[in-house]
Amino acid sequence: MTFEICYSFFGDNNMKRNIVIIIMIIIVLLLSLLYLKNNVMISENSNLSYVDDSDIIGSIKIKSIDLSNILVQGLDNNYYLNHNYLKELNNYGEIFLDYQGDLINNNNPIIYSNINNMNNIINIKTNDIIEIFYLYKSLCYKVINSKKNSNLELRIFEKNNINKYFAKKIKC
Repeated sequence: MTFEICYSFFGDNNMKRNIVIIIMIIIVLLLSLLYLKNNVMISENSNLSYVDDSDIIGSIKIKSIDLSNILVQGLDNNYYLNHNYLKELNNYGEIFLDYQGDLINNNNPIIYSNINNMNNIINIKTNDIIEIFYLYKSLCYKVINSKKNSNLELRIFEKNNINKYFAKKIKC
């Protein structure tokens, strides 16, 4: 059986046709590789902006104040007060997790933001739900009145003040 397949593929009548097919397949593969290589080179050398997502760790949503945003984590707690997730300098900053924080293993992580980024943050109320998607896990928190029994703290910077909100982890 194997001999018959080999003979039918490489037999005298089919030899030229099969060689042409193999050469065409090789040419298509080489052109595909050349296309991919050129596109990568163009992307690396162009001025097109791209998202350096190395600091993006998840997202945060608070439905009651219509907030849905990327969550980042930097090397310190100052950088994202005046930079966005594209690492561009701006007045709004980004919502970010404390640089030492870990929402899975840390009992009291802190999330920071600049009031300019979250003007509607002042509307957060007790019992509001904070949904966070972090490291492929959905985490939910309910805003509570005090730090006691809290599992999450939100710190919102407003000029010289820091507004603090506390939340307790709940089932999603």
